[in-house]
Amino acid sequence: MVAYNYVLKLVVVFLPLLLPGVIFAQKWQNLQTFGGSGNENPGDLHCNAAGDCVLGFTFQRQLELPGRTLSSRGGSDFVVMQRKKGASAYTYLVHGGGPLDEEIIAVRPRNNGGVLCTGVFWRELVLPDTTLQARDAGKAIFVTAHKANGELDWAKIIDGSGLKSVSDLVLNENGNIWLSGYFGDTLFVEGEKLIAAGQTDMFLLRLEENGKLQWTRHHGASGNTRAVGIAELPGRAIVGLGYFDQSVRFGETLFTANTTDQDLFLAAWGPDGQLLWTQKGGGVFDVTPVDITTDDKGRIYFCGNIVGVLRFDNGLSVQSKDGNADLFLASCAFNGPPLWARVYSGDQIQECSRLLLAENKIYLSGYTLGNFSWAGSNINPSDGFSSYLGTIDTLGRPISVSILDADGGLYAGGLAFSPGTQVQLAGVYRGQGVLESLALPAASSYDFFTADFSTLATGIPHVLVDDPAFKVFPTPTSGQVTIYTTEKEPYTVDLIDAFGRQLLRLNGSPQSIDLSTRAPGMYLLQIKRKNRWSTYRIIKE
Repeated sequence: MVAYNYVLKLVVVFLPLLLPGVIFAQKWQNLQTFGGSGNENPGDLHCNAAGDCVLGFTFQRQLELPGRTLSSRGGSDFVVMQRKKGASAYTYLVHGGGPLDEEIIAVRPRNNGGVLCTGVFWRELVLPDTTLQARDAGKAIFVTAHKANGELDWAKIIDGSGLKSVSDLVLNENGNIWLSGYFGDTLFVEGEKLIAAGQTDMFLLRLEENGKLQWTRHHGASGNTRAVGIAELPGRAIVGLGYFDQSVRFGETLFTANTTDQDLFLAAWGPDGQLLWTQKGGGVFDVTPVDITTDDKGRIYFCGNIVGVLRFDNGLSVQSKDGNADLFLASCAFNGPPLWARVYSGDQIQECSRLLLAENKIYLSGYTLGNFSWAGSNINPSDGFSSYLGTIDTLGRPISVSILDADGGLYAGGLAFSPGTQVQLAGVYRGQGVLESLALPAASSYDFFTADFSTLATGIPHVLVDDPAFKVFPTPTSGQVTIYTTEKEPYTVDLIDAFGRQLLRLNGSPQSIDLSTRAPGMYLLQIKRKNRWSTYRIIKE
């Protein structure tokens, strides 16, 4: 997860590999907007498997909610709202603030019907039933657990002498809690003192359901090392995504950035904090990771942007189209090896803000500056700027897109899934806005919105990776690849490069394909029958 701001980052998206013959029923519903005399800023949105949902965002000056008006205690305050299973509207739960600016970074529904929150505050944080004080009147991280009525259950303050922030929060069905972030100089957690090895180190904490600390881990070496997100793996393990700009040490492994720009890391820890594996991705120029998620089998998906080359240790690599940053989406196995990576490029700038995996599809929210096409739909904002919600299959191929726009700007933020094939989207907008065909009420300043998005897709072919009905060999290869099958159904063959671009299509059930003139690297071979696709990874030497 990413703390949101309005600074436009240079990110561009290229959009290949359309899924033909797909029919969609799409509908936006349960729209709610919240605003007042100042600007709202999105924080987080999350639903659990039971269907209970919570959201959090910040506001300035005054915020109008159904039945109440909240007033800021200083700069930006935060509010947390909840929506129980079966309900269609969010209701007020908690308000927190202080003399300066607060941030709400992550919120999670608790099993008892309450909510778990984390963020940062300056000097003091006033909650309905307590006030938290930062050490030496500085900046501190807070973790608070609230009951179903908003009453505080427990609170934890994480102080330190240097720069610090929290980036993500995981709460599983058993009540286990993990917290990630970064710090400089020192960090104090329940009597433990962590000392940063670099300018900033990443940290990972595990807490019990009652907030008691189980263990802490931190990693760095030189320069900045920061975690941007975490996600759960099978067996109560946790995987973290982040970046470093000089070097970082994980156990006996030292990663060094290829240039003075950022490279990314993936690392996994077991339930007792033991380091399980690490993975580095980088190359020439910048790699900026943004968000991470996992499926129930532990497959890892993560997105970000690159300028130049993103290369993994197993030889898999992708490259930006030009000197602008391109969006990338990649997947790794539960034990670390990269499986595939895609780069998406467009005319100007595209941004990925959140990533969600639900019902075997990937949902990605972000914005675009300028024209680009996604799954056969052309997005050409009249004012040069639009946000979007894109749907992608689990091999990185775009399926559909919804255009989100407002004449004063619309920024998509939180993404969550609630049972019943509904994806929830949250964000802020100003002016006259629209979610596809659903109009947003006019807002003179940035207002917060949330809405449900239902996608019922038919006609998506069943995708098999390494389908046993076909044998594709040899790989690695320096030239000819043989395709052997006893199948009688006609098929076509597509050759896809590491950018996700279709290089070649062969009709008539070909029995081989010649790669002798292709550049070395990784390719995908897609064998397509009427209702089934088979996908194979080919390494060209």
